[in-house]
Amino acid sequence: TEAHALQPELTSLLAWLRAQGAQLDGLRVACDASRGVGIFATRAFSPGETLAVVPRTCILTASTARESPIGVRVRAAAREAAVEEELTDDLLLWLVMSAGRRDKDCHWWPYLASLPATSPEPCCWPETSRAHLAGTPVGKTCEAAIARIALGAQRVGAAVAARGALPEEAADESALLWARG
Repeated sequence: TEAHALQPELTSLLAWLRAQGAQLDGLRVACDASRGVGIFATRAFSPGETLAVVPRTCILTASTARESPIGVRVRAAAREAAVEEELTDDLLLWLVMSAGRRDKDCHWWPYLASLPATSPEPCCWPETSRAHLAGTPVGKTCEAAIARIALGAQRVGAAVAARGALPEEAADESALLWARG
């Protein structure tokens, strides 16, 4: 298959990972037209040998989101708006991801910017495609998740955005669905 150059976002992600101390020796990230992006071994690895090391500073979790500058601003705004009880760990993580993708100063921006612009997760499918899931367990799960995200965007997202903790577009339903996906 024909090889293609990596997208600038992936090149930035790899540079950021290495700058943070990631060890990716013996691995190559490559892209081709038919299979997309992949990680390939450039040498033989022994059974049980570590393939890669990614420092904790590169890992975005609910805990690290909570303590990040964006997370601290969102939590303070949620407290001020009296919606702190509704700001779940998941919702806070999604808000940090969505805002961080738009903020080049965010520590995780290289990672967040490298993620697909559209989530392949069924909750993010167009309504006409999701209609095929109606009545199935997946369809019911999607409906519940979308309703939960919509409520979070309306109650918490709008409140923290109105207080300047993050841009409005980082707190709306579609942004949160992307981050969830």
